[in-house]
Amino acid sequence: MGQNQLTIEERALAYFQKDQIGHLDMSEPIRRGYAQILFADEDKGVCLIENNSGGYFLSAKDEETGKWMLDQIDSCELICMHQEYLYNIAREKFHFDEQLQVKQYGYLGELIPEKESEMDIYPIREQDLQIVLENYHVYGMTELNWLMNQEYLFGGYVGTELVGFVGIHPEGSLGLLKVLDSHLRKGYGKQLEVFITNHVIKKGWIPFGQVAKGNQASVALQSSLGVTPSDNWIYWMFGS
Repeated sequence: MGQNQLTIEERALAYFQKDQIGHLDMSEPIRRGYAQILFADEDKGVCLIENNSGGYFLSAKDEETGKWMLDQIDSCELICMHQEYLYNIAREKFHFDEQLQVKQYGYLGELIPEKESEMDIYPIREQDLQIVLENYHVYGMTELNWLMNQEYLFGGYVGTELVGFVGIHPEGSLGLLKVLDSHLRKGYGKQLEVFITNHVIKKGWIPFGQVAKGNQASVALQSSLGVTPSDNWIYWMFGS
């Protein structure tokens, strides 16, 4: 089938197949139905807007295509790029305050066996959002309420006490993983990650997450679960 006979979504997904793990942050929003594809060529690259976060996501085969994509964007508050040359061009254009370099991890396997534990995991209780806010400084209360209402945020409870939490970021990646300090080294972090991975699989989605450069504890956790890292780095830029 020639390219002209493919839909824009099919062209995008065909491009992603050349590096499936590395592009799960772009392919999954398309499959889950919350992405607007601005440009897609199965050989040259893809540019899209992820609707929940409002972020731009770009991947380009070469610098010329990447520059053309970035030229189409007048302004933005959040952008994620899959090649270093895109990052270098965007850094000069947008002058963002914050930058983050990550490796992407994806899990393509079956459900992971869950061990019995004294900790139960279920959707976060509204009265516990303040604890999340105090221990996870990426989101404000408005964003946490949105995650709760989407059932993207789960609490780990021993009895009625919140001991940790985990969730799904607005753009679809797994994260928000935190075990409260008084409950560390009890295996709760791994249990929370296994739960959210299986939760996503049960939805028919592919679990993926991102680990910031230098976060060796998270790298070790991903490795223990058999999660596959991307070959290349991914670059985020955003305002403070």
